[in-house]
Amino acid sequence: MYLKRAGRPAKLADLSGQTLLHYALYPGESFSFTGEHGVETVKLNPVLRSGNETLLHMAALQGMGLAFLPKWLVADDIAAGRLEHVIPDQVIFVGKLFAVYPSRKYLSAKVRTFIDFIAADKRMR
Repeated sequence: MYLKRAGRPAKLADLSGQTLLHYALYPGESFSFTGEHGVETVKLNPVLRSGNETLLHMAALQGMGLAFLPKWLVADDIAAGRLEHVIPDQVIFVGKLFAVYPSRKYLSAKVRTFIDFIAADKRMR
């Protein structure tokens, strides 16, 4: 619905000014991506802010705007054609991920394994 009304972006720059369903815990309205032309930054227009991914998902299904949502949440909707993936897979979101834990002294094996996994993933750098 939204893409029919606003148009499908053909390149990253086309995202600038698009309506955004904004995840409230992400600071700012500008997003940087590494694409074929290096790092590109786009500024979106937030119309809804929420820290609840389910609310943002429902709003996207109703055609309210674009949203950055986890793949596990939208996979069925993309497969059924209810939602569309608009950023090419070769484009990588540029951001920071922090692992915060109380102390290294008593760090569990599960937490250590997860941190090692994230640190080894080249997409996270």
